[in-house]
Amino acid sequence: MADAVAEVRSGATAQEQVFVASQWRLMWWRFRRHRLAVASGVVLLVFYVVTLFAPFFAVHDPTLSEAERTLMPPQKIHWFDGGRLQPHVFAVEGARDPRTFKRVYTEDKSLKYPVRLLARGFPYKLLWISPTDIHLLGAPDAAAPTLFLLGADVQGRDLWSRVVYGTRVSMSIGLVGVTLSLFLGILLGGISGFYGGVVDSVIQRAIEIIRSIPAIPFWMGLAAFLPRDWSVLQIYFAITIIISVLGWTGLARVVRGRFLALRDEDFVTAAQLSGASRTKTIFRYMLPSFYSHIIAEITLSIPQMIISETALSFLGLGIRPPAVSYGTLLQAAQNVQTVALTPWLMFPAIPVIVAVLAFNFLGDGVRDAADPYSQHASTRRKGGDRRRRLIARAGTSGAADGSHARPSAGAGAPPILQVRDLHTHFPVDEGTVVAVDGASFDVPAGKTLGIVGESGCGKSVTARSVLRILDRPGEIVAGEILFRRAPGNGQGEILDLAALDADGEQMRAIRGGEIALVFQEPMASFSPVHTVNAQLLEAIRLHRPEAGKEEARAIGIEALRQVHIPNPEQRIDSYAFELSGGLRQRAMIAIALSCRPSLLIADEPTTALDVTTQAQILDLIRELQGEHGMAIMLITHDMGVIAEMADEVVVMYLGRVVESAPVDDIFHNPKHPYTQALHRSIPSITAPTGQELDSIAGTVPHPNERPTGCPFHPRCPSFIPDTCDRAVPELLPVAPGHGASCFLNPTHQDAPVSTR
Repeated sequence: MADAVAEVRSGATAQEQVFVASQWRLMWWRFRRHRLAVASGVVLLVFYVVTLFAPFFAVHDPTLSEAERTLMPPQKIHWFDGGRLQPHVFAVEGARDPRTFKRVYTEDKSLKYPVRLLARGFPYKLLWISPTDIHLLGAPDAAAPTLFLLGADVQGRDLWSRVVYGTRVSMSIGLVGVTLSLFLGILLGGISGFYGGVVDSVIQRAIEIIRSIPAIPFWMGLAAFLPRDWSVLQIYFAITIIISVLGWTGLARVVRGRFLALRDEDFVTAAQLSGASRTKTIFRYMLPSFYSHIIAEITLSIPQMIISETALSFLGLGIRPPAVSYGTLLQAAQNVQTVALTPWLMFPAIPVIVAVLAFNFLGDGVRDAADPYSQHASTRRKGGDRRRRLIARAGTSGAADGSHARPSAGAGAPPILQVRDLHTHFPVDEGTVVAVDGASFDVPAGKTLGIVGESGCGKSVTARSVLRILDRPGEIVAGEILFRRAPGNGQGEILDLAALDADGEQMRAIRGGEIALVFQEPMASFSPVHTVNAQLLEAIRLHRPEAGKEEARAIGIEALRQVHIPNPEQRIDSYAFELSGGLRQRAMIAIALSCRPSLLIADEPTTALDVTTQAQILDLIRELQGEHGMAIMLITHDMGVIAEMADEVVVMYLGRVVESAPVDDIFHNPKHPYTQALHRSIPSITAPTGQELDSIAGTVPHPNERPTGCPFHPRCPSFIPDTCDRAVPELLPVAPGHGASCFLNPTHQDAPVSTR
């Protein structure tokens, strides 16, 4: 396998590099096609280079005043001298107009000073470390006047140098502030959305209080509160931290909303089933699925913070002189007269506008590039046949080393799962919802148990209770879930899953490793921002840490081949949206079976598929069960699927098991009126044309409005007054291996009953 992989790497063509490219590389390739975003990125890179090397780009110290240069206009650089390229400036002389008292500047062309690159000037420390006096521009003659490229302000300070230093302060406040705000927003928003409950309420009330604070009065009070003797650095960090603390609320709400929407998605549940911890589930599966939202929020937040600092400093409530920022620079241009007489003082507004626009354009480009549904993501599908052939060879050898089929269970083997008197409740504001009400059943080793019933009967909640992945605020309040571990994992050890920590290491090892789940909606079962390969390898490497990346990939390819996915070497690198519904469900089954579980829970695995694909998926599940000898707990409301797949059947109604029996008895000798009604609702090919289908009267009541007595009696055509509506029948045997919960059966006539 190693030789095959090395051959792939050494012989990769440009087309094959696209095929094996990571998501980040594909993102970079898509971003490069967005020309405006690339140009904006270059502009912002220049801004931050200036931020890091501000003294190098400055002509002289921004705090140095020259009274003879007060409000001097921008100085013109003359590029040619006698037809030769020789940048220079003329000496400038200023005189005060006796009538207007305005200083008037004129060039003295008799005095000419050359302009040089990398000239010496005022001393500084490069990157705050290395002492130097080299600047980008300067005059080599010490007697020459300082260059005033953008003119001077009212105190004769070079405006170019002050803009450069102002860029350092304002741009760094935006970046540092958003970094802190991003941390707070993702952390608190994620906690609020993922955990909910009291924590969510506390964080949301804090957000509401912060957002209700009026900005200007708050900053006026803050400006008066900050000590006047604080240094420039102290003021800088105080302003940055305060802006960040006030600015995280918007991002937190975005993150919370996305977490609320994602935490119940099937692909998040699938990550938990693979054994991933909560932390890994959050950072690997949930956050990447809305990177584009975070990027958009960041690109809006940075310019917003720059504008906030500029506005506050302009009003005198932010950065204080002698510190320089865009806001303090624009203070000099705060009236119309100043702008009319000295328009160059408005120049600091230009970098503010350019930076804000550049951030917005950059954010659009990065957001689009991060979108996994971009048409360019399909370019990875264009790998060469040579590479697929080599990986197929490597995959076959890897799978041969790592696969191990389970033998079929023999007759009389103890059940692999025993559920005893399971009660699962959901406490909500309106009361306690009883979703599972004392369910009991066994899953035979190596066989299929079908759980059937209408929607709302508690089938899926029962499966989630077994896997300990209940949606909040669901909890198991009573009962046992006894799981017999396979040899090699616990040497036949029997664990009560209901007593384990749902997020503990032992339960995470069982989920995805020994008990797997296949969902009913294949599209929702996959993360939209990860390939099939990423999610398949995640499950394999979590439960088989000894497998390397290449070996895990080979095992994954073999797993896709076993579920009859064509071209598995190519399909493994596909995103879920690039596969058909049938292929997605096959890939989901491959992930579930990649670690050879001893129990597979299939929660209506064919509901979202057409009838032809349904038959193929059911045949595939039956074939894989025969190969691996695993037990299956099949949840469905389709009696036809039960007849085809199940060995044993459990009929559930309103959270209770009302009948359990071998599949032949369920279809040929049903004992409960609900089971009989389900039979009558099955279409028959022998029925006369135009005959209406039988349907069960009424609907399944809400678990919060559970009727007294037998839960089915309001819909039962044979209920016994004053008995069925007052007492709850227990699940009692009516024949060998056949149990029913109905007062119509003789075994219930003398049995004790419970009332509610």
